[in-house]
Amino acid sequence: MASLRQVFPRAVLALLAAVVVAQAAVAWQLAATETELRGVDLGLSGPPVVVQSLADRANALPGRPVVAVPLDADVDPRASVVRGEVTAALAIDLVADGDVLYVASVRDPVLVEALAAEARAVASTFAREVKVVRVRPLANGDVDRLGAAYVSLGWIVAGFLLSLVVSFGWGPVARTGARAAVRITSMAAATAALAAVAATAVQAWGYAGAWPELWLLGWLTMMSSSFLVLAYESLAGIGGIGLAVAVAVLLMTPLATGRDTGLLPRPWPWVTELVPHGAALEAVTDAAYFSRLETRPLLVLVAWVAVSLLTLLVSRRERAEDKVVLPGEDIGLVQQG
Repeated sequence: MASLRQVFPRAVLALLAAVVVAQAAVAWQLAATETELRGVDLGLSGPPVVVQSLADRANALPGRPVVAVPLDADVDPRASVVRGEVTAALAIDLVADGDVLYVASVRDPVLVEALAAEARAVASTFAREVKVVRVRPLANGDVDRLGAAYVSLGWIVAGFLLSLVVSFGWGPVARTGARAAVRITSMAAATAALAAVAATAVQAWGYAGAWPELWLLGWLTMMSSSFLVLAYESLAGIGGIGLAVAVAVLLMTPLATGRDTGLLPRPWPWVTELVPHGAALEAVTDAAYFSRLETRPLLVLVAWVAVSLLTLLVSRRERAEDKVVLPGEDIGLVQQG
């Protein structure tokens, strides 16, 4: 059995220390940064000339807090909000006393306040008042918005736990290529089964009518997190588990604040879209509340699965050529032979 020093050699401990320092820096940045809008999409509906003028004004605001998107004047602006096509929509009616900002009821209240302030700033050109009206999303409008965060986090944790069971049961790496193929196939099947159970439970809890989407997202998210742990272990041995957890916690710290991604300081709005938890959160929100499933978050999850599998393949070839024995490779309750 490997000793603690063998499991966590100096290189791994140094990386862990660096991640912890980065974690502290990120936490400080989030605590010290004021809440401001950053790149939130805002639909504009009304007379084309007025809409274009306001769009140019909104897109020229310092820091680009909103991305103004002109909407079809013949379509009810609430439709785009209900379907999740835009975060909010400002309806400009020159006949009425003021304009109306439509926003989905499941959006972050702080985000809504910030959007209202920006909408008033944009509409001030024409001395217009802005009234905020919350509208129910296409589905599951009674479910708290944080439910999507809990669901996506649960998938991430489930994937980590599955990789722990495999690692401590059969070792951090498979001894042969055939065993590696069996391990990957078995974990893919296990995550598919777990995703089916989770989708059934989540749908019964509150997200009705989204079982296929929840199953697919759960499967991809659990595969991405579990295969990522195996990828770390293929590089650092059993100590890779510690690295995987530390890096995951670091990347999920901004979302742990409960803020909408549109309120996070740069570069986190962009980073969170490219990590498994952020992509899963975005996709669950779209599927559960707006009955839509964008391609981008799915591609992000598939990419992480592919990168992990590629890392496993390349590291296995390199270890075989150099006859490298990873730290903790002999750990495993079940001997591989």
